[in-house]
Amino acid sequence: MPLIQENSNNLSVMEVVRKGKSTLLFPRILFTFGLILFVFIGWMFFTILSNATLKDAGFVSKFGLFWIVTFIPFNLLPFWFWSRRTTRWKLWAFNNVNNVHELKHFARRAALYANYGSFLDRITIQTKTEREQWAKLQSKFKRTDVFEDDVEVPAETVVYYSTAVRLLNIIFFLVIGGIGFFITQAAFNPRMDKWVALPGIGIMVWMLYLLFTMIRDVIQHKPQMILSNKGIETIKDGLQSWDVIFNEHLTPGNRRDMGWILRYNYAGGSTRIDIGHYAINHENLDHLLMAYRGRYNEGKRKTH
Repeated sequence: MPLIQENSNNLSVMEVVRKGKSTLLFPRILFTFGLILFVFIGWMFFTILSNATLKDAGFVSKFGLFWIVTFIPFNLLPFWFWSRRTTRWKLWAFNNVNNVHELKHFARRAALYANYGSFLDRITIQTKTEREQWAKLQSKFKRTDVFEDDVEVPAETVVYYSTAVRLLNIIFFLVIGGIGFFITQAAFNPRMDKWVALPGIGIMVWMLYLLFTMIRDVIQHKPQMILSNKGIETIKDGLQSWDVIFNEHLTPGNRRDMGWILRYNYAGGSTRIDIGHYAINHENLDHLLMAYRGRYNEGKRKTH
């Protein structure tokens, strides 16, 4: 297993988070695949057991033993592999980053490790030395993070609707509109009541409206949100300065939403934006919010 050997406190939070995602991707896939196989074999065993007779007792017992033994290669070994990779990454990451609170925020959101002292943290396979190192690193959380600007973040970031999402919506609306058309057409069958056409027509009209809005958004390609050192600007609320914005954060959306929800309050109002429609993911947006807020606060501090 390759070791992460860098030892520098100048590493950025996003750099180590990206490293963590790439490092832990294969162990996660391996563990998930092994768990699926183990559950599938277990399902086969109980299916056979429920239909078995006394004559099948020998085969059933052997198959059951085989299922139990597969726990080692399908679950235990992948979990050990995941534990080793996770432990080495978190020790390296928290040892080489100054802003551990920011790192914890992004790393926990990406599920790269378990919180110190949690159940998953306690069952993670670690050596005594590694547990001592992990416990020692907790002292870094007593210090307040110091803003470190990310030079890769431009002075302004323009966010548009996602063309791919809009095109998928167009295809979906065409399919639903087609269903409405067939319902309407079927209503003119002599053996069908004509009132059946009403819901079909309603579906087609609604889908046509939605198609119009989707196609309009793709053609116009207007900025939907602009994040900058000044603040956040949207079509609905205009430009709101960081001076009046507070409690900006991202939360997972509900079943009716496309993705994560950006929420923030400002003097005289509040905003809720479903970023699932936009060409930006929640992790990048979260990083941008921290960067622009940090720049504003840092500039304000220097002027006083």
